Amino acid sequence: MSIEISRSKFNALVLNAIEEGTDILGGVPIKQAFFYHIEKRLKTEREGIPNNLQAFHKALFDLFDQGAVILERRIAKNLYDRLGIEFLAHDRWSLLDYIEHAGLHPTS
Repeated sequence: MSIEISRSKFNALVLNAIEEGTDILGGVPIKQAFFYHIEKRLKTEREGIPNNLQAFHKALFDLFDQGAVILERRIAKNLYDRLGIEFLAHDRWSLLDYIEHAGLHPTS
């Protein structure tokens, strides 16, 4: 299965899943601190995160070590829920693997 969507729709879908997935971190101040550090590491605004998911993945592991697995799974589950796809956790899968498995491909 392949889901072709515009880059802007892809970005919005992924960013919304990230926003919702990071609710697990706690309240607003903690999420603000999280995004501050992610934006600083990626050298981009929050809206630019979906354009650089490999660097986002690395930044999560730099910040949370193996705890990043939990966060990436939570983000992937939110994304799958938005797409109406059943989520199954897989060992050693990153957020990028889940996106690829969902067949989600942005067009130019």
